[in-house]
Order: sequence, then structure tokens, then C-alpha cells
Amino acid sequence: MTSPYVVTLSCPDRVGIVHAVTRLLVRHQANITEAARLNDASTGLLFMRVRFDASESASAALRDGFETMAVGFEMRWQLHKANARMPAVALVAKIGRCLNESIPRSR
Repeated sequence: MTSPYVVTLSCPDRVGIVHAVTRLLVRHQANITEAARLNDASTGLLFMRVRFDASESASAALRDGFETMAVGFEMRWQLHKANARMPAVALVAKIGRCLNESIPRSR
């Protein structure tokens, strides 16, 4: 049985990063369902987000793989289940109606 996961990462941009990430996922039989990347020319950084389906048993191996990969690419990364609740902060203007309109929409 597979579960949806998301990995997000950032590192200095260079050749081979996307290939290394996708190769790691394929090696652990993960099916990529969504991928996005951004090369920020002003900072020289690559930002990447990949959503994929993988078995529960593959998640530990993937974490180890990303840990190893992170060293070579000076990468900061996070891996979590796609359906996990993430902490969020809501910033609203001083006007009360902004908050009153936002709360029901978040549910």
C-alpha cells in the first residue's frame, strides 16, 4: 500500500539536482504525481517541491537517501506525508471583518 508524500528542498543551483532527486525516488519505486521547481537567479538557489506516492517501508530509506544527498548538494530538505496537517499562521488587518470572513473560509 502506498501513501502520498511531499519533499521540499532548496540548495545552490547546479547541474544534476533534479536528476539525483528523481533517481532516488525511482530507486525506491516512488511514483511522482506532481513536481515544481524554481531557479532563483538573484540568489543562485534552486527550490523544488515533489509530491509522490511511495510505500510506508520506503519512507525510511528515502529519508536516508535524502540525508546522504543533502551533504553533496548543500541541500536543506523536508519530507512529510502529504495529508499531514501543517502549522499555519494567519495575518489579518486590524479591521475585525477581515478575521471574521477568514475563519469560516479556513474550515
